[in-house]
Amino acid sequence: MNERLRELRIACRPFVTRALRGPRRRRLALGSGLLGLVVVLMGLWIGHSPSPFAHDLRVSVGMEPHRWERQQTEFCLLVDSPLERDRILGPAGAETRSGSMDPARLRHAQEAWVLLDRLANPHVLPPEPYRPLQVRARALRDARLDLAPPDLDAQRRYLQFDWNRARDRERLRSILDAQLIPHVVLYRSPLSLADTIRLVGMMAAGLLVLLLIVAAPLWVGVRLAQELHDNTLAPLTGTALTARQLVIGLVVGPLAPVAMVAAPLVALVLAIGAGVGRLVPTLGLLAMTLAMATLLVGLAMLGALAVGHRRAPGLVGIGLLALLSLTALAGVGIGLELDDDTLGLVTIVPGAGPVHLLAEAFAPVARLDAAQARALDLRLLLATAGAIVLASIALRAIERRVGGTHRRGALRTMEAGLAALTLSVLALLVPPPEIGFGVPLFIGLALVLVPLQVVLVGRIPGADVPPCMRQIPVVRLLGEYLAWLGIAVAIAVVIAGPPQSMHAGVLVGLVHLAWALSVTALITLRGAALPTTILTKLWLMVGLGIALVEYVTAAVWCMESPGNTLILPLFELSPLLGLLQVAMLVWIPISLVRGLTPAERST
Repeated sequence: MNERLRELRIACRPFVTRALRGPRRRRLALGSGLLGLVVVLMGLWIGHSPSPFAHDLRVSVGMEPHRWERQQTEFCLLVDSPLERDRILGPAGAETRSGSMDPARLRHAQEAWVLLDRLANPHVLPPEPYRPLQVRARALRDARLDLAPPDLDAQRRYLQFDWNRARDRERLRSILDAQLIPHVVLYRSPLSLADTIRLVGMMAAGLLVLLLIVAAPLWVGVRLAQELHDNTLAPLTGTALTARQLVIGLVVGPLAPVAMVAAPLVALVLAIGAGVGRLVPTLGLLAMTLAMATLLVGLAMLGALAVGHRRAPGLVGIGLLALLSLTALAGVGIGLELDDDTLGLVTIVPGAGPVHLLAEAFAPVARLDAAQARALDLRLLLATAGAIVLASIALRAIERRVGGTHRRGALRTMEAGLAALTLSVLALLVPPPEIGFGVPLFIGLALVLVPLQVVLVGRIPGADVPPCMRQIPVVRLLGEYLAWLGIAVAIAVVIAGPPQSMHAGVLVGLVHLAWALSVTALITLRGAALPTTILTKLWLMVGLGIALVEYVTAAVWCMESPGNTLILPLFELSPLLGLLQVAMLVWIPISLVRGLTPAERST
């Protein structure tokens, strides 16, 4: 253990020293402390300020209802100043006479009277426990007939009340207790000190998730692209550092400033999570965020290795920022609104799980029943474990690429199979298993196809030979690729069960599906293994479009047998288009195989 720690220290020291050289360490330490202080002060201000901006922020995170909703539930008028309150209240005794009330207060009282009038109707039969409320409503309605609005029939049409909804019953009790005279209340934040502390923890956790999921992968990818563009990585491979130590240094060095900035936020999140009694979801939040950040760091490094030699670091950074920002936005949208139909998305959207755990730690809202909660917990655990597995495999591939030991491929056979197994499990957990076998299978295959192409690229042998002499084991790679797809089908059978019925159209659909999947793999091999011209890229895009059409056709034929639909759907549009589709289906795989054969390449 001591020897491994010593090697880790040797690998990290030069890169960390370069990242924190000069006054950077002191500036980062000071900046991180100030950032933590700003988060605390901003949270306290948002939690207690009566300003409209702070109110909107509290509403957006679900810690306070809208003002109009609060006025309806509490039967009151919220005002922003004592002067406005005195103006609305008017002279003593005006609050009991409808003709002397302020217009806003009178309108509120009339809306409440309309509600009582509807509930007092003899045809309205509330549940037995709420019969006394109806008796009180009828008596108060009869006592204050002066509050009946002139447009009574129009207001009745827009009135909604449900005896089984607690908020509606609370509103009715407030009206009855106030005797149809709305209170005038000076607006203050309804958050207690404990709620404000939870708001501070939510802000710190949100900033931490953003820092680790967006900033950390972005910074690592840009720094690696800078090394490749400036050709400063090649001299490092000739030093005493091993390829693994170089990769560790390339990760730890750029992450050192990020870690210094994140340290106060982590301490703040842990302290508040423990203080409000939500330590378990807080620890889950930190663990899953770190796992997803590690996966995104590995993917950012793979992207930088793929294009860093040909593109400027600024362009690489813009592309990574766009992708990471979209990932974060999707995670926020999904994580805050998880339900039975979307809980499976936490397995494929890196930011969804951390955002959901953030809400569970500091602003829990019950949206799922017990069975759904258990299913979500299982998916969160699998997503965390899958991110760790995929990140480890990605870092192994990066190590071989950096060390130049990828002659047999950046990934070994077992590593590629493990990555395919992990990706298949995560993708096939997205659709609900209750909808049968076919739909989860095709949705899962569509989700897993893109990452499987990345795994396939990792199996392509790398060699410093001219393209005309490069050997691409097409048959072996296609065999491995089909084995990965077989794993996905087996997992679909385990999750959703075997298909209940078969029809003759399945055979037609399987032929279309085999063509689409095989051609997709050939397009990946041709585009990644050999140089491509502009015309070749256009041809590959055409082939990809035809593969997409074939995949949709396969789904249609497998899910249902279209009786009057031709096997080739473009014949439905035009015979000429049908003949063109036949020619494409024959020539596309032939041209791709010819392009991958050394004897067919131009020297």
